[in-house]
Amino acid sequence: MSGKCNIIYTATKIPFVRKENTGEKIMSELHIIDHPLIVHKLSIMRNRKTGSKDFRELLNEIAMLMGYEVTRDLPLEDITIETPICKMKAKTLSGKKLAIVPILRAGLGMVDGLLALVPVAKVGHIGLYRDPETHQPHEYYCKLPADIDNRLVILIDPMLATGGSSSDALTMLKNHGCRNIRLMCLVSAPEGVKKVQEDHPDVPIYTADREILKRITGFELTRGALSAMYRPKQQPISELLKNAKRVAVLEEIADSTNVGAIFR
Repeated sequence: MSGKCNIIYTATKIPFVRKENTGEKIMSELHIIDHPLIVHKLSIMRNRKTGSKDFRELLNEIAMLMGYEVTRDLPLEDITIETPICKMKAKTLSGKKLAIVPILRAGLGMVDGLLALVPVAKVGHIGLYRDPETHQPHEYYCKLPADIDNRLVILIDPMLATGGSSSDALTMLKNHGCRNIRLMCLVSAPEGVKKVQEDHPDVPIYTADREILKRITGFELTRGALSAMYRPKQQPISELLKNAKRVAVLEEIADSTNVGAIFR
């Protein structure tokens, strides 16, 4: 079965379509949010001179800016309000509100930015880890709002690399009855996008940049390697090796989880 991917550089929504009569499957939308402010802030975040405080603040700001596009087509309904002059018809969000679900731990860094935009949204959490031998996902934490099946869910995974964690988290949400889900990523790699679109063609993906993981490193990285975490000040080589008795040079490691396995 062949497939096509809708890549959208604007906020225009293209509906998910499946052409059953031709056997052709059109994948879910890929929204690339390339607003100048987001591009500018991403550049500052990538600068090695950017400290942890500024990094976290920029991440929150980008999350809020991305939130405008992720929520652009929320349904509205008419209500009657009373202004200082008269009564009038006004618009308000229709139905249940939002649920924000970050994948622990990296996803936590983008939650506050969305909550600043939609403070009434409920927040859930999903924790996943992969067995270093079988590479199968294991759930270690899942706490979701009781009415999450009636809400629009924004799943946050800042680094969409291989797509495994995002795909598994989406499956967990669907097992809890969620049918209206959007995946929000800071950066993404083509392999991760393809994985999610093949496993969940009904879930649109919103990302601020593609392929950055591969461009930075020259090879594929999993999400954890570049997570939004504390970044200590880089030491000079002389200081780093001052008390070292052995030096290990690790090459051609495409999966950062293998580093831990090597040392174990």
